[in-house]
Amino acid sequence: MRFKNRNDAAMQLAGRLAAYRGQNPLILGVPRGAVPMAQTIAEALGGELDVVLVRKLRAPGGTVCRIVRREHAAFSGRRAG
Repeated sequence: MRFKNRNDAAMQLAGRLAAYRGQNPLILGVPRGAVPMAQTIAEALGGELDVVLVRKLRAPGGTVCRIVRREHAAFSGRRAG
């Protein structure tokens, strides 16, 4: 499946998730491009938007660990700007 752009991808995904419309789904977005997509999906489904922050940390021995921190983002149903 090809997408014209990220907004097109978000709208197609929202269409496939239409069964969740009206059930107040929680849509999680990861910074660096996915938060605007998550907002589009949340708006289309009438859900809530939250942001997940991920950071890589180096551990002894060269192992890479990930720490995930969830930050609450207020969602008013309108795009900022």
